[in-house]
Order: sequence, then structure tokens, then C-alpha cells
Amino acid sequence: MRLTLLQRRIVASAAALGACLTLTAFSLRTERVGLEFATGTAWLRSRAIGKIMLADGMSGEVSGSVPLDGLLSPEMFQAADPLLVWQDTTPELRRVDARRMTGETAATLPAPPARLVGTTDGAYAFREGGSPSFVPREEPTEAREVDGFTGPADDAVVDDWGVLWALSLDEGRAVPFHAGTAEEPVRVGAVRGTVDLIVHDGEAALFVPASGEIRGLRDGTVTRLPATGAGLLPVENTSGTRVPVLQPPRTLLVPGKAGPGVRRVELGGAGTVAARAFQLGSAVYVPDLPAGRLLVYDLVTGAEEDPIQIDDRTIASAGFEMFGKDGMLWVNEIDGPNALVIRENGHRLIRKYDEKAEKPPFPGTASLEANAPTSRPSAPPAQLDPSAAPSTGPPSPNSSPTPPQTSEPGPSGPVEEAPTEEPEPVPTGVADGPPTSLDGPEGSAGLLYSPDGRALAVSGGHEVMVYEMPAKRLRGRLRGVGGAMAFSQDSRTFAAVSADDGKSVLLYDVQTLERTGHPPLEGAWMFAEVPYPITFDLLSFADEGRTLIGGGGPYANSRDAQRVISWDLAEPGEYTRLGMLGLLAVKEPSPDGTRLLWTGYGEARVLWISGDIGGLPEEKFEDAHRATWTGDGEAVVTLGEKITVRSLATGAMIRSIDYTPQEINHGDGGIYTAIAANRDGSVVALSGKDGTLTFWDTVTGQRRGDPLDDLDAGSSLRFSPDDETVAVSGGDGNVWIVEVPGR
Repeated sequence: MRLTLLQRRIVASAAALGACLTLTAFSLRTERVGLEFATGTAWLRSRAIGKIMLADGMSGEVSGSVPLDGLLSPEMFQAADPLLVWQDTTPELRRVDARRMTGETAATLPAPPARLVGTTDGAYAFREGGSPSFVPREEPTEAREVDGFTGPADDAVVDDWGVLWALSLDEGRAVPFHAGTAEEPVRVGAVRGTVDLIVHDGEAALFVPASGEIRGLRDGTVTRLPATGAGLLPVENTSGTRVPVLQPPRTLLVPGKAGPGVRRVELGGAGTVAARAFQLGSAVYVPDLPAGRLLVYDLVTGAEEDPIQIDDRTIASAGFEMFGKDGMLWVNEIDGPNALVIRENGHRLIRKYDEKAEKPPFPGTASLEANAPTSRPSAPPAQLDPSAAPSTGPPSPNSSPTPPQTSEPGPSGPVEEAPTEEPEPVPTGVADGPPTSLDGPEGSAGLLYSPDGRALAVSGGHEVMVYEMPAKRLRGRLRGVGGAMAFSQDSRTFAAVSADDGKSVLLYDVQTLERTGHPPLEGAWMFAEVPYPITFDLLSFADEGRTLIGGGGPYANSRDAQRVISWDLAEPGEYTRLGMLGLLAVKEPSPDGTRLLWTGYGEARVLWISGDIGGLPEEKFEDAHRATWTGDGEAVVTLGEKITVRSLATGAMIRSIDYTPQEINHGDGGIYTAIAANRDGSVVALSGKDGTLTFWDTVTGQRRGDPLDDLDAGSSLRFSPDDETVAVSGGDGNVWIVEVPGR
């Protein structure tokens, strides 16, 4: 009988541990594509309670869960919204919608697969002795056979380009896939012994322990391992030429810092049983399941660090998984209540069963039943909230402007019902007048004022609604676009990304909301003489509207480096490749379109995007968990232990104030999901994960007004150009216009 690659791997590992020990491999997945709709979040499963939970890696909160209706052993790939879930005893795929927190049957496969691998485009179901099936993610209702690939796959990975690679040892080839179609295969020839298909330096590669090599599939690059021989296991998420390997049961082989020497490190204790390892930054994490912990080895210091405890009991290998996503290592106890998320600067324990409580709607909000969530695909990645909880549904049509004076729901019964009238909202003290609510499109996520302040664009998944300001009247709807958008500096032209595939940009006249005479703008990046279309999540006008800059990654891959190009709108058929930018978390162009503010992992960077990116300097600011431009583009406001205004010209601090430091959550950005500043940075608005909106005066160091805690404020927050109001997205799809207090 022919053994699969996974079966051969388990046999080899068990032999290395000794005849008396049986090793069952646990799941380890390096998921390179990432949850496009919510960077920094991940789905964590629990067979004990039959649910999957959506957790935020920055805050540690669980924002919601979906029952699996008896599917107690799901195989998942955290690729995009919707999530496709499969359980190994049925041929059905379940579709999990993160915004509605619902699960439903999406497609029925020809047979239960042996493995499900997901990408941004969809899910690939591989089975023994048959052709794989493909289920498109945008309309996951029907499975079809993969074009151009008939044989079984021994292994499969997704590289940092978002490309799925399948390995067929019998045919001696590795095959890349895109949108359900097999592309030109790469010959790998005869391979001696067992092999693994891995991702190294962001590329698909073969891990060949018999010859002690990692062989790149695209370019044939060979990286030498520190040892050879059967039973060696790769350390996931590696890069460079100094690659450690794992030798079960607990030996880590590390290349010497100079020369060909090899350091042998015995991790843990005599009872340690390790079958996988993962590298994050300079540390290697190795699970010690009998002790319920992770062992940590620092490659820079050459020392074993203190272990990280997951649970105080033995964890069954079949009930444990760990995977990389958005620059973080996620460790999940499948059969228990605990999970860990690890970043380079620390780790956080997640209690999976502690879900965040639902918030009541803002008093006076009318029923939003007409705008209730549907099952259509979510908005493109760059504009969606990376940390807010999904909508809990429409508020009651019986909302009241004055909340009943009752306690929170408890054992004694529900909260008292409000009166049936629908009067106007009343002021709450945060500003000089009551907030105004505007209807937003389905999946409202992005807000953008025109520079002259006469238009407010609200972006959703499949349309953009444009409001006339300050009258707050709906001017029109632009259907078929969503996600990234931009106004020209003269407020005459508006650009938005096509909602169909995100690979084209459409231009509109702001006054008429009609398409301009420009064709759809597209761009691609060449790799190995193959053009990869860019999926745009960044748009910015420059040169007073004469140039449009766009950025994104191939296949909407959020973990890939940003490709940045520009179009001269006088000749829109041609584009110029400006350069590549490494991935951080949040991107915001400067008002003049020449620079880009990137924020993530505790720092902010200002980079030039109007010239040769690779050769221009960048300004880096530490202690910046959130950051934004001032309205005039002359300074950057960062949110860390303090609110700090920094000069862009000199990098020097202009002002710095304290702001309720107890609300900082272990220095990781705290409860705040968005920040906005007025023209000179003298007033800063903060939107919290709990839906609270607050204003701070950076001159006096005092908070302006009382917190407004009933808006369910989201992650998009904008000052109007006249600094009179702030627009904030609401978790229910509405957009609130709030007057700035103390103007």
C-alpha cells in the first residue's frame, strides 16, 4: 500500500522516538494568506463545546462564536471571509459568516476529502485516489474539479504570494494553482527518502532531510540544513540561510554563528515529546504536550528561555494546533478552554469561552431592519475593522432616547423594555449637540471626506454612498465599488476599487458621480517573468490630482509585501512601478498623497510613495500602537503610553499628554481601535473597542466633554476638514456625525 506523505512522516518520527512510543502528529499550519477582513484575528475551535470562536490577537477578547451543529472536529483554513469549515466524516463544507456569526451548508463535495487547503480564492479539497475539488470563496455553493490536475497530492502549502502548491511524488512535480486551475508544474525529479513541502523565505520549497537541503521551487535556490538524516523535521516559518531543524524527541539542531558548526540543544526534560516547531522572529517555539506548555529557544542569545504554560495538564496531540497569522503565532487547545497568541514582544492567554457581552443600541436609533446583514461577501481587506466585534443584528424599533434606569441583565430577569416612541436622540455631554445618524451601505467600513469638506464617502462591501456635507443629504450611490478609495486634492475626482475582484480602479466625477472618461486602471507585478495582478487596498492621489497611486498584494494576500504603482492620469493606459513596502498593519496616505503612514506591532513609519521607495529614507516612531496624520499633513499623532504629536519635518515631539493610562491594555494599544486628529493636532478623537468615543485636548492635556459610549463606534474615524465634526462608523452599519466639543 502506498503511504501518503503525512503517514510516512509520522512513521519516521515514531521510529526516531523508539519502538515503544507511538507519536500522533498534531496539526501545525502556517497560514500565509490571513483573515483579509480582520487582520489580527483568528478562528479558534473547541470540540468540547462544539463551537468556533473569533478571537482578537491584540486584545485577547473573543468577539463571537458559531455553533457547529454536531461538527465536532472541523478542519479550517483561515483564509478570508467567509470561512469554509469541513469535518472529516461528511462531504459538506460549512460557510461561516464573521459578520452575522452564522454557519450554513455551502457546498457538498464528491466525497469526504483527506485534506482541505484554503486560499483567498477558495478552498481546495484533496482526496485519496481522485482529483481535487475547488470551491470558490465568493460563491461557495458548488464544488468543481480542479482544471489540469488529476492525480492525488502528497502535500500542499500556500506561499507568501497566495499561491497554492501541491506536490506529487509519483509524478515528480510540484504544481501551483490559481482560482481552481493548475498552472505550469515545476519538476522536482526523484527525491530520496521522506520530504516535506514547506514555505521558506516566503516561497514554496522542498525540505529534504536525507540530503540536508531546502530546495526552492520557483528559482531552485538550495539552503543547506545543519544536519542530514531521516527523522529530521522542519522548523516552520524560517528564512535566510541559517535554518534550525528539529530532531525528535527534543533535540534542536542550530547552525553555528560562524563556520559550519552545529549546536545541539536538548529542550525541556526527559519526558519532553516534540513533533513540530515554529520560528517567530529570533525565537523557536516547540510544544511540550505532556507538560501542557511551549518551550522557547532564542537563536540570538543561544539560550532556552522560560517556557510558556498553556494548561496545567497533558494535552493530547490530536487536540492541539498552532499556526502563524498576521505576524503572530496562535496556539490553540482544541479540546480545552485555552489558547495563546504570541508576538515578538510578548504573549497573551485567551480564554476562548469568555465572549464579549453584547451592547445595547444607541438610544433613539430607529430600526435598521431594512439594512440587516446579508450573506453577500464582505468588504475588501484594507477597509474592514481589524478588531471590532461583528454586528449583533438590528436594534429594536422600540428604542428610547432615555435608557431605562435598570441594572444589567442578570438572574432576576431581562432589562426593562423601553417606551415605544421614537423621538430624536438627546445630547449626552460629549459634544455641543446630539449625534446625527446616517445610513451606511452593507458592511460600512471606510469613511473619507473630500478635501473641500463638501462630500463624505462611506465605503461598504459592494457600494460607496456619497453624502453632501454639511447638509448630510445622500447625493448618490456608486455600485460595484468598495474598499479603498481616494479624493483628488482639488475635490473633483474620486477613485474606488472595483468590488468584483479588487484588481481595477474606477474614477468618478465628484459633482455628477458619473464615471470619467478614464478606462479601469489596472496594474501587475512581474515575478519570474509572470505578471501577478495587484489587488488594491491602497489608493492616494498626488500632484494635485494629476497622479493616482495604488498599492496591494497579489491575490489580496495580506501577508505579502505591498506593491506600489502610479498612473499618470493624462496617460492612464501606462503605469510605473514605484517599489515594494514591507507589511505592517494599518496604512494611511498623507493629505498631499506623497507619503504613507504605516502602523503596526508597536511602531509607526512614514514612507515616501511618490518616488523610488527603496532608496528613500523613512521616519520611524516607537510606542505607536495607533497613529494618524494631522489634517494639514505636517505632523503625526501617535497613541501609545501617551498621546504624542510629532513633527514630520524634524521628527521631534511637539506635544505629549497622558490619557487615562489605566485603559492601556498591557501596552498593546489598549481598548482603542481608531484615532483621528484635527488640522493642527490640538484635538484627538479616540474610538474604543467597547464602542466609546472620546476627545482629548493635546494643548491642555484634558479630555474634552464626557465619553460618548452609546455609538458602538467602529474602526473608521475622520475629522471634517473644518474641524467642526467627526464622522465615525458604527458597528450596526450606521455612520454617526458628532460635533467636536468645546469648539
